Amino acid sequence: MPEIQLSEWTTLDPAAGWQITTGSFRGGTTDDLLAYQPGNGSLWLGRNAGDRFEFSSRSAIMEPASGWEFAAGDVTGSGPADVVGYSPSNGTVWVAENRGPTLAFQQWATLAPATGWHIGTGFFAGNAKADLLAHHDTSGTLWVGSNTGSRFAFTGTWATVDAGHNWQFVTEDFIGDGRTDVAGYDPTDGGIWVGENGGSSFALTRWATLEPADGWHIVAGRFTGRDKADLLGYHADTGRLWIGVNSGRTFSSTWPAAELEPPDGWQFVAGRVNGDAWGDIVGYHPGNGSVWAGQLSVRPIEGYCWPLSAAPGESIAFHLSGSGESVASFQRHVSTSTEVESVPVDSLTFTASEQAVPAAPWRTGCGWEQAFTVTLPPDWRSGIYSASCTDSVGTQCDVTFVVKPAPQRRSRIAVLANVNTWLAYNGWGGQSKYTGLARTSFLRPAPSAAPDGELHLTRGELWILGWLERQGQHPDVYTDIDFHNDGCDAHQYPCLVVGTHPEYWTERMYDQLESYLDAGGSLLYLGGNGVFEIGDYDNDQTEMVFRAGIEGGPRAPALFRNRGRPERSLLGVASERCGVTGTPYVVRSPDHPLFAGTGVSDGDTFGGAGLNTGKGNGQASGWEVDTSRGPGATGTPASCDLDPGPVPPSVLPAGLVVLATGLPDAAGLGADMTYYDHPGGGFVFSAGSLTFGGSLVVDEVASGLTHNLLQRAGITS
Repeated sequence: MPEIQLSEWTTLDPAAGWQITTGSFRGGTTDDLLAYQPGNGSLWLGRNAGDRFEFSSRSAIMEPASGWEFAAGDVTGSGPADVVGYSPSNGTVWVAENRGPTLAFQQWATLAPATGWHIGTGFFAGNAKADLLAHHDTSGTLWVGSNTGSRFAFTGTWATVDAGHNWQFVTEDFIGDGRTDVAGYDPTDGGIWVGENGGSSFALTRWATLEPADGWHIVAGRFTGRDKADLLGYHADTGRLWIGVNSGRTFSSTWPAAELEPPDGWQFVAGRVNGDAWGDIVGYHPGNGSVWAGQLSVRPIEGYCWPLSAAPGESIAFHLSGSGESVASFQRHVSTSTEVESVPVDSLTFTASEQAVPAAPWRTGCGWEQAFTVTLPPDWRSGIYSASCTDSVGTQCDVTFVVKPAPQRRSRIAVLANVNTWLAYNGWGGQSKYTGLARTSFLRPAPSAAPDGELHLTRGELWILGWLERQGQHPDVYTDIDFHNDGCDAHQYPCLVVGTHPEYWTERMYDQLESYLDAGGSLLYLGGNGVFEIGDYDNDQTEMVFRAGIEGGPRAPALFRNRGRPERSLLGVASERCGVTGTPYVVRSPDHPLFAGTGVSDGDTFGGAGLNTGKGNGQASGWEVDTSRGPGATGTPASCDLDPGPVPPSVLPAGLVVLATGLPDAAGLGADMTYYDHPGGGFVFSAGSLTFGGSLVVDEVASGLTHNLLQRAGITS
């Protein structure tokens, strides 16, 4: 069982009264210590010297001396952390730009009422600079002040909790997509709630319950994984530190990680003390002024591979950071149920060693040495695979990759793996495209894209592959990068399947799809929010450029529909809404040949059940949906974290038929399911919903309709 190993790093004088905060004030991968003494208003920065915090001179004197609350974050976007301070004497919020040993304060906001606030920082609004979180317990409201570069701009509440409960809130990325979320502890019932960041609000769900209910202090940090945060809990009655491991939508497998002496009086914050980018803790005790640093005794194995795809006879290099003798088990994955169906194909042993993480791995990649290289054997069928790597103490990680077909074993169906979207939502190391990054690297671990990871990424794509194999098909799988480079041969592949969440494409991919359709190919678009935003590859294709290359820039200028390449004119639909709970489809064209044999009539519903419950109930029209003529499809989807603005007009394909529509809900339209015959000789079918694949494997009408599509494409008789 992992433990927290504590060692004393400094002593504060006087012993009592200090408040501590950590931050990377000098830049790099280690955190320094900020210490505030309200007795005289002094603010000190303690440099991290590797085994101690060194204080040389006072950094500032606060006026008034007492009452301040501080947080650290990269507010200026320069790299090192700055200091944010709130004074309840007048409600002012100040940013102290980090200028080495000194801090230069400027007022950035005024909170009203002046008293009762607690603050935090994080990448909430996609600005590539830290924003401000402000929680007021009397009203129960949580506010985000978006960083404009010179002030925090508040536009409305992001969430509301029960007022007057003395909530504690901490900020970190609990989902693993790079955006900062919040976790709240309610001492009235012990509830731990996580507010997932939706770009303009927090969606709060209960993840755990602490016992006893009251008396806890919580801290967030990347203690057991560098992709998403765990929680540490300290209870003064026992002096125990507990770790709640983030297992995805819950904190589980908690264990006592240390026992403190004396048990009461401690103050804890998270911080990276040793430069390995893992979350550590820093604790201060007012009894003697001692400051302690602690790290977990186990560092789980992690890794990535490059390239992301290869054919038999070609090689993939795997880059792992871990410790000791380890085993890589190679498996091929599909799914037709709530479980991932994995077939082992090979294994090997290797020796893992711990590898350093650079200061900004999300931008530069990790740069790790190869642990091993695999040349793909001739008998590995095309599909989505992973190397499941387990180290000597039993920690495990999955490295996902794609096996392309050998030239002599190609089938007649090509399926794209949405690696661009996998990358955009990868928050490993601390940031992602969704924190505002314009450039982000493939060369780092991507746990959210593991076969059992987030349901809108690899995991969701496995249902489509599983359904195809259940139909007796043997689809060939390629990545977005492969399609960008080589396109798709319509003569070899009369049917191209793009599914689940193909949100990010390059403009060349758009061109390749046009060429494929012009050559007579047929497209089955079995997803939602597809071909939505433009990204591009750098020269060696190991990183992508988003947001039109502008750090913290708006998304709108990079949308296909705003760059003269409207997805609506190609797919027949365009992104309409995000955050859709889910509804069935209603049949609108029952006499269309695609409904042959399904037994449906006008107004019947189908897709009322489904497995993709990542955000919603899993029904077939859900999560993110597209329409052909809705206000979001022809303008800007208001619920998808986008600023409204004019959108150039687009034209629907000639002969477009709306086969079915998702039932609308109180917030707006459901998905449009559409079909049109393409002038090139094939057709384009669009399901228009991210959750369609999860319904396909359990719904008879959806399955029958998709089987008819394969027949129409000439795949089956």
